[in-house]
Amino acid sequence: MGTVTQLLDSVNGGRDGAFSDLVEATYGDLRRIAAARMRRAFDRSDGGLENLTVRPTEIADDVVAELMRQRAQWANRDQFFAVATLLMVRKIRDYQRRRMSGKRGAGMRGQELDGGERARSAAPPEDVEQRERLVRCVMRLHDELDPRKAEVVTLHMVCGWELGRVAEAVGVSLATVERDWRFAKAWIRKEM
Repeated sequence: MGTVTQLLDSVNGGRDGAFSDLVEATYGDLRRIAAARMRRAFDRSDGGLENLTVRPTEIADDVVAELMRQRAQWANRDQFFAVATLLMVRKIRDYQRRRMSGKRGAGMRGQELDGGERARSAAPPEDVEQRERLVRCVMRLHDELDPRKAEVVTLHMVCGWELGRVAEAVGVSLATVERDWRFAKAWIRKEM
């Protein structure tokens, strides 16, 4: 089937079946990324991934569907996986919001008792609130000021990428990414 870059070139060129080949070649990686993102998003006191109603496979499937709907052109492998990771982070964030919504027990988390029953206890509000404020700030940065700066924040903070790799994925110089990062950090600090 070729390398991911060759498959991306085929997708960009409009070859029939190229997207299916791309998904087949990358699905295992997409699922592993989804599992890693979910582990980061849900702390250990949540009981790990076993207690969630969504699985990494579902997140990966949703991302594949979204990538297919976007019909985007990807410059390279890194950009493809960066876009996929950003979509996963959004899907996981949406799941977290639904999970923490009032009708599902806002701020509540399950906890094992001796008999294996589940009890409800309040999550530390500052952690949940701080995470939510950060997400809202990044989304406002994207919508109101500069989508590229929001992408830099997401790739650097959420994906854990070094700024050099972020620069390659975004398609700008390292100096530009460093400026974007400094601005975004200061803006988020002020907004929070």
